[in-house]
Amino acid sequence: MLVVYEGIFITTMAFHLEGTPTIAIFGDSHVRRLEEQVLGRLSIHPCVTKFIGFDGLTAGDDTPRAIGMREEAMKELLSCQADFVVVSVGGNDICPEFGARQVFRRIWALVTRIKQTGAVVYVTGIIPRLDVSKGRGIQRTSYEKIRRAASTMLKERLKGHYIPLPFHLQSDLGKDGVHLTVSGALKFSAQIESILCRDRPEWVLHY
Repeated sequence: MLVVYEGIFITTMAFHLEGTPTIAIFGDSHVRRLEEQVLGRLSIHPCVTKFIGFDGLTAGDDTPRAIGMREEAMKELLSCQADFVVVSVGGNDICPEFGARQVFRRIWALVTRIKQTGAVVYVTGIIPRLDVSKGRGIQRTSYEKIRRAASTMLKERLKGHYIPLPFHLQSDLGKDGVHLTVSGALKFSAQIESILCRDRPEWVLHY
């Protein structure tokens, strides 16, 4: 994949030099789309960015398909040997059968597993939805209640390693009511960049 860095076209692989930190953005279809919307990288220097996004990825669904997808995503994460991982999941785990605490526990179990790789882990809030028709019968008000509560639990547990969503992100959802527009994706990526650089003043933002 080609990206532009300081006016020069190079591949994202070219960043991966010895001693260069690798940041992996790990999650569901939001992450896959984010890679396209930000041209394959965050604006943090010096860092390699790796996007690991799978449509329909869940933090803890135990169906064979969901387990297989999660294992494939974890295998890809291990292969990139990320120093920092930003986890963005949860929307696909919200359903009528689970309350906020079960959703939180699913995400926390995944975070714990990723921490075992030695990476520093951050977690974003769960992205809102206007259309919950694929949520196994859940109503939008219930989805939003669970989303907010589970995100609050993540914030309380993670402290400084929680990445809050930008304000009014719902207004940046696309026509499908689920995925972010380019404007929303840029706000989302800027929020991630801001939190990561806040903790590491030696990193510089290049826009």
